[in-house]
Amino acid sequence: EGVRRADPLRVGRALAEARLWAYAELAFEQVGSARAYAYGGYVRDQQGKDGGALLQMAVALAPDDPQVRLLEGLHYRTLGDYSASLEAIIGAAALDPENPTLYAELGTAYDLAGDALSARRWLEYAVTLSGNDPQFAAILAAFDADQQALLDVLGVTDEPTSAIAATPTPVG
Repeated sequence: EGVRRADPLRVGRALAEARLWAYAELAFEQVGSARAYAYGGYVRDQQGKDGGALLQMAVALAPDDPQVRLLEGLHYRTLGDYSASLEAIIGAAALDPENPTLYAELGTAYDLAGDALSARRWLEYAVTLSGNDPQFAAILAAFDADQQALLDVLGVTDEPTSAIAATPTPVG
């Protein structure tokens, strides 16, 4: 009497944050809700197992749950299906438009889909929406550093005249 039972969903999320995937999976199996199925699918993916069936079940049960849609997007990202990932994360952001985490994930999804301009726009929006939270500012800074490194590898500089000067002049 007086002993409170731990919430398996909360326990599973804590175990997942600690990257104790197998234990998190066991905790999520105890719940039986759409979010638990989605988290269960995600942690299965992290273990190299197929979490697709659990995520499909989660989306079928709660298509309007932004957390379920985000986890669906992360599932597709794990599979390398960046188009499906982007679609799911756009859906998640539309369902919870005040959540900066969803916009940060949307920026990452656009980046992986090859659209750096949209990626940067959504990462900037996540920083703004979060009130300049250092976590989101760090994600944007890492994105900018990666973009600059790519430009450096390609030999592109900030000076537009140097890129033009390197272009051969047509003869004739």
